[in-house]
Amino acid sequence: SGRITTLKQNKEEEERMHAARVAEAADQRRRDDEEKQRRAAEERRLAREKRLKARQTFNGDSEDGTDALETPPDIDEEMYDTMYKVLEAVKRNTNCWLFMEPVTDEIAPNYRLIIKRPMDISTIERFLDDYKYQCIDEFVEDCRVMFANCRLYNGPRSPYFKMADSVESSLRRQITK
Repeated sequence: SGRITTLKQNKEEEERMHAARVAEAADQRRRDDEEKQRRAAEERRLAREKRLKARQTFNGDSEDGTDALETPPDIDEEMYDTMYKVLEAVKRNTNCWLFMEPVTDEIAPNYRLIIKRPMDISTIERFLDDYKYQCIDEFVEDCRVMFANCRLYNGPRSPYFKMADSVESSLRRQITK
């Protein structure tokens, strides 16, 4: 009887240790993913600043002989400044990490089979950088597609569904300012 109790206790301890190792590995993967996303966001921010500085600094050719980046003539810079500010404010939401990079099938199996128009923050930033939006409504629509995709793929009982609600709420607050 004592030996069986000891064996059960050992088995329970092994299971607790295994669960702790699994939880720690998951936490480490999450931390690694968040760090990767932070680095990618910083690289995008620096590239955007470089492009903006090039537009502000040069009229015509740059010092190294390459053409300076110029804002297309029909672009409303004030509108683009507003969209960048809205996106930066939205990115401060603690749940925004989920939306920073494109979803992969490794992270979300069969995602591309379910979601026909993937969207994420890095893609929206690239569209902003490339002046793809003709109006703020197009920008907002891409943001809403991103949240709708999350809800559709994950379902209403998922914590990711609630995260989409939280970040979308941040977007709404910024748009109404």
